[in-house]
Amino acid sequence: MPRALTTLADLIGSFAGSEREGGLQECTRFFCRPSPPIVDKISYLPVIQGDGNLFFQLVNAA
Repeated sequence: MPRALTTLADLIGSFAGSEREGGLQECTRFFCRPSPPIVDKISYLPVIQGDGNLFFQLVNAA
């Protein structure tokens, strides 16, 4: 089954928007099905602490 390919900036943007709208859990489930995404450009741009925590939640859920 193919895996999703996304950048860390796009992934965090999706998670931050979902968190603001109260849908973080649904967003996490979406990105973990059928398998966790391949995340590119992790060290390309700095990540603020709150955004890093959102990424950790995805890694923890996978």
